[in-house]
Amino acid sequence: MRRAAALLITLLPLAGCEESPGVPPLTSRAAEIPVEVDHLHAATLHADRQIVVPNLVFVVQRSSTEAGVVGLTLLTSRPGPDGSRLVFGTSQNLAGPDRLTGLKLQFGGRSLFDPSGNGVFTVTVAYQPKFASITITKVLDTEVSGTISGEFHRFRALHGKNHADVIQVEGTFRAALVLR
Repeated sequence: MRRAAALLITLLPLAGCEESPGVPPLTSRAAEIPVEVDHLHAATLHADRQIVVPNLVFVVQRSSTEAGVVGLTLLTSRPGPDGSRLVFGTSQNLAGPDRLTGLKLQFGGRSLFDPSGNGVFTVTVAYQPKFASITITKVLDTEVSGTISGEFHRFRALHGKNHADVIQVEGTFRAALVLR
């Protein structure tokens, strides 16, 4: 008798319901949003393989606390279609953005993987500077061009974050200029 009452209570909400609401169709919201890739502003790097990282911006931001000091950051505005991203940031004594041409920025680091640090990051490999430099070769109204070169620590996903090889990386970049 208890089982019959439990069954009746379970089925009671379905009384008068001829159709099941059904399962909504499987659609991906991400498939509806087009991915914009800016190939004009990209970096092409030659390491153990060729890496192309699109969507580059070069941000020049004046310090609000120190006169003559600016923050300089070369980074991807959004990851590429394959998830690759690039970020290099530093502060520099600089009178203004018109003084960027010929500027050489130095980057150094340890052989410990830092996912929030400077470097080039792909799905399977990360390249972080051991001793590397970025040289600004050309500045236009809305763009910055230059070179990236030096020794990088290469971290492979399969080897873990504590094992790094040192390799030579060279490449060029062209980025949209953002002044703040």
